[in-house]
Amino acid sequence: MQGIYRINIDSRRFKSLDYSIREVCKQRPAYLARKEVMDFSFNNLSFSSWWPKPEARYTGGGPGAEIPDVSLWLDGSLSLSPKANRYLGELLRDCGEFLPVTVNDEVFYIFNCLRFGEEDTAKCHRSEGYIDTVTELAFEESVSELVLFKSKLCRGQTLYCNEIFKRAVESLGLTGIAFSTDLLVPELGSAFRSEPAYAVPTNRLMGYVERSTLRH
Repeated sequence: MQGIYRINIDSRRFKSLDYSIREVCKQRPAYLARKEVMDFSFNNLSFSSWWPKPEARYTGGGPGAEIPDVSLWLDGSLSLSPKANRYLGELLRDCGEFLPVTVNDEVFYIFNCLRFGEEDTAKCHRSEGYIDTVTELAFEESVSELVLFKSKLCRGQTLYCNEIFKRAVESLGLTGIAFSTDLLVPELGSAFRSEPAYAVPTNRLMGYVERSTLRH
């Protein structure tokens, strides 16, 4: 199989998009339950027909933190600067939807991934309980054709990409993310509630784990 990577961020060097899923819930259509929206990534929920086109800002990070070109928003989604959207938009088009967000009078985008990669169930292992733990994760060969995708087994909480996406980000010099061949988040990412955790911003869980390995 060609290279498959888990997407990481550095929440110390870069800010994150400060827009809550609870704000999205306030704008949801009457036919959608709040819980369905809160667990949007696992439900593979599309927002584009009713997206509120909000204003937001980037916050957090350590001293001197910058706005990234690409980052993680919530489970199964990216945030894209105007530059990143211009360079990666065509590549990502078939994997999800682009949701506009105004930041400092510029149009940024949340990219909501709507693709699940097929797991190789014979090579995966998951223990069940209130805290479910995936100790082994593997995908079928077919995922190498997907630019960006999620894992149903991991409730859509992590984004994965293929070699094409990785090379595009690196060759264009886009900031904010790095790539790991370890498909499970060390210490934190392999464990998750069997009920949704209501889309806690992924960078809060993943950022500090990968700081030491982020490529500069």
